[in-house]
Amino acid sequence: MRCAIYIGLILLSACSAAHPTDAELIAKLRENGVRFETLKTFAISDLARGASRIEKRDIPEFLSGKHKSAYEKGFNDLGVQQIVSFRDRATGEISVEFTMSAAGIATSGSAKTIEWTSGRPHPIVDSLDPPYEKKGYVTKTWFDAYRPIGKGWYLHFSSS
Repeated sequence: MRCAIYIGLILLSACSAAHPTDAELIAKLRENGVRFETLKTFAISDLARGASRIEKRDIPEFLSGKHKSAYEKGFNDLGVQQIVSFRDRATGEISVEFTMSAAGIATSGSAKTIEWTSGRPHPIVDSLDPPYEKKGYVTKTWFDAYRPIGKGWYLHFSSS
């Protein structure tokens, strides 16, 4: 019984973990802009080679040398949890998303990312810090919003 209580508390704390503030993520991008730009460039070129999702524990075997080293350092030094790159089939726009924090599970969770995109995401908001309900971009079950922070760079918050 005690074990079940401890597991429940661990799961509850994981689901309710606070995300970094906008200011913290903006500072991280500004302090490490060259490294994020390098990772973005590598992720775009690796997307063409079939690597659309790169995770700390699962860097594709065919990525080696400078790319693998940069990804490993990004995960370890910058606090990036995963890098997802994709091309929108309809528009051709490319996006690279750096997951900086995630809480919960895919069907009931949230994530805050630093994202570069060649497109114009929406909706655009002034802040992604809580409380979200008072900012007018929350639906009953999920929300998705972006805050511009530089040329092509955005903070992105999604919740399900």
